[in-house]
Amino acid sequence: MRVKPSASVSTYESVVMWTNNKTANWLQSLPKEKYEAVLNDARHNYSAHLQKLKEKQKLQGKAIYRMVVHQILIEDVKIMLYTKYESSGPCSFRQDV
Repeated sequence: MRVKPSASVSTYESVVMWTNNKTANWLQSLPKEKYEAVLNDARHNYSAHLQKLKEKQKLQGKAIYRMVVHQILIEDVKIMLYTKYESSGPCSFRQDV
C-alpha cells in the first residue's frame, strides 16, 4: 500500500492473489501451446470479467451502505431509549416498552 497508495482495492486483491496463488510459476510451467491458449482466453474474456467485477463492486457498495444505515439506526434507537429512560431511573424493558 505504501508503494501505490491510490490503487483500488481490486488492484490490491489481484496482487495478493497473484502472489499467493503463484500464478507466474504456474504459467511458466505450462507447455507453449497451453500458455498461449490461456493468455488468449484471458485477453478475449477481459471485458466480461471487468463487467462482473463492476457488478460485484456495486453489490458490495450497496451492502456496505445498508450496514452503515443499519448502524446509524441502531445508534439512534439507543440514544432515544437512553434519553427517554435516563431521568426515570432503572427500568425493565418488558414493563416499559
